[in-house]
Amino acid sequence: MKRMFLNLLKSWHALTADDQGHTTHAVIPAGRHEVERIPNPRGHGGYWLVLKGTKTGCSEELWRQKVTIKEKSA
Repeated sequence: MKRMFLNLLKSWHALTADDQGHTTHAVIPAGRHEVERIPNPRGHGGYWLVLKGTKTGCSEELWRQKVTIKEKSA
């Protein structure tokens, strides 16, 4: 399994989802963050990339449009 990392040069406005699919705004600070792919917590198709162990992030499609994602073999 590959591990994925984001290197953010500035803070990023994202979303945090709860178990019912509701979201609130969140800010991910600048820095290097490990992320993981999860099914869209809002019940729509596709996947989200979120900070590992959380539901804070956004759609994988949006991340890939805006930032470079580094993947490393585990």
